Amino acid sequence: MSMLKTVMDGKSDTFALSLQTKHVLLLLDLSYITNKPPTNNLLHHSFQFFRTPLHCAASCNNLKMVEFLVEHGACVFATTFSDHETAAEKCEEEEVGYDGCSQYLFSIQDKMGVINGGLVYAVYDYEAQNPDELSFQDGDRVNILRKGDEQEIDWWWAKEDTKNKEGYVPRNLFGLFPRVRPRKTMNGNHDMKNDNKNDSRNDSLVNAAQE
Repeated sequence: MSMLKTVMDGKSDTFALSLQTKHVLLLLDLSYITNKPPTNNLLHHSFQFFRTPLHCAASCNNLKMVEFLVEHGACVFATTFSDHETAAEKCEEEEVGYDGCSQYLFSIQDKMGVINGGLVYAVYDYEAQNPDELSFQDGDRVNILRKGDEQEIDWWWAKEDTKNKEGYVPRNLFGLFPRVRPRKTMNGNHDMKNDNKNDSRNDSLVNAAQE
């Protein structure tokens, strides 16, 4: 991710979002390696990521890029494999921009599963490993009914958006917004594709997230 971190200079006064977007869209479409839970273990497991674009942007205190990634489907609760930290915990306290970046990400964490009627969007596929879990695919929507408890901090109780089935889902495989994927245009360039066709609804969600 060093290339991304170099491209995203959080201290620069000129923020070339269009140039950065091309790199970020490619990275958003990668399936980051996770530690899969063993199928014979009845306990719920957390999933860790080596490092996501959101972690990179947060480590630069780059609020504009952080907002861009969150609003295009980044996993807000994804944790790093090495130290189990979310992007909010990666903001650099000693650097310029820490307050704004940190406050925004922790605010988004609080709002996940609350605003938009508790609706969140799956960013990865998951096959239930236990009877009390829900299976889902990339792009599926679920409604969060309970945001964890003392026994299951990283797993939230949810209901499928199109069915009445309820169960646990791992919170760090979901985003507050539908995921954006890069797609090739006729001339070979990459363009953005958003799963959410209702732009006005998405705009309302952006406004709610920034309040």
